[in-house]
Amino acid sequence: MKNINEIARLISDLNSTEINQLSEALLDYNISATIYNFEIVGDVEKFEVYLADSGKGKLAVVRLLKETFGLGLKDAKYYVDNSPCLLARDLTYDNAKKIKTDFEEIGATITIFNNKS
Repeated sequence: MKNINEIARLISDLNSTEINQLSEALLDYNISATIYNFEIVGDVEKFEVYLADSGKGKLAVVRLLKETFGLGLKDAKYYVDNSPCLLARDLTYDNAKKIKTDFEEIGATITIFNNKS
């Protein structure tokens, strides 16, 4: 169990880019891991919001992307077609949580990461 706790501590110190690299490295060992299943919260001032999956209601996600981020149709569709992807960074936790709630209400999967980089 000591090794598990040490691994968890090391992972908690990684920024989102490093977690993504870890996910890719695990694939070399036939371990499927995705950074979008991790949500790091705590006393961190800045957060990143990722669209992990747009779900079945892609049109609703496109509409909400346009509304939330002021995107044009082409840009909003690009995010939906290329998820998982970063939507926003340097957000407060409250703002990130609101975005997550809004998108999950329409069936999308949103993940919040602390921005340690």
